Amino acid sequence: MERYDLGLVYLEELATVKVTRREFGNQSIIVKKTGCSVSEQWLTVEMVAKELGLSEDTIRNYIKAKQLPAVKFGNTYRISRKDLDKFIEERRTKKDE
Repeated sequence: MERYDLGLVYLEELATVKVTRREFGNQSIIVKKTGCSVSEQWLTVEMVAKELGLSEDTIRNYIKAKQLPAVKFGNTYRISRKDLDKFIEERRTKKDE
């Protein structure tokens, strides 16, 4: 299931989902979902570039060099928030101890 929220893309994997429907006049409305849901936030190259203050070409170069994991959909890339956070953390400078 794909859901768009303020320009962020979420892909959801749903397991063991039970949907309860209620009848209101001639309409059937889903009122409850139960089960396991795992959501992951996906970012565009443009969003990552803006967040890091880099060019889109630089982000694509990191992807092509396999330094920043990404998923390619057609001719566009999506980067998971988890992978971006890991990418940033790996480049964090350490205090000298």
